[in-house]
Amino acid sequence: MNLTLSGTFEGKEFIYPVRVYFSDTDAGGVVYHSRYLDFAEHARSEFMRNLGGSQHTMMKNNGSVFIIRSVSADYIKPARLDDLLTVRTEVVKCANVTVVFRQRVMLDDDLLCSLQIKAGYISLKEGRPVPMPKEWKSMISSMVVEKS
Repeated sequence: MNLTLSGTFEGKEFIYPVRVYFSDTDAGGVVYHSRYLDFAEHARSEFMRNLGGSQHTMMKNNGSVFIIRSVSADYIKPARLDDLLTVRTEVVKCANVTVVFRQRVMLDDDLLCSLQIKAGYISLKEGRPVPMPKEWKSMISSMVVEKS
């Protein structure tokens, strides 16, 4: 696996490295539960960037953004200070205004946290769902994995 700071694709799965820093942990060196959401957010942002999309450009040019509609997280094992984790991201569904991601935070081969994230595409001006641009839908749809 050839990881860079911005991650890499293995087929349709996106692999993003994360180092656990002191600020990610409690006094015992265990990662706070909320930090897994941050790790997942960073991985989804790099996923989009590596696909060729810029969320900043989308906001600026289209006046629209992805927002998180729902999150489901299963915390299985703790990550600890200085661990080098990987966040594995897959797209399981892409519709006109929503994308569903499956994300797994791993330490080597150990699953630490499993997340399902549903993102919606909205107009910033109206605060309501709008169809994502065709090029975005096409890019993201091309990464949908088979049901497993």
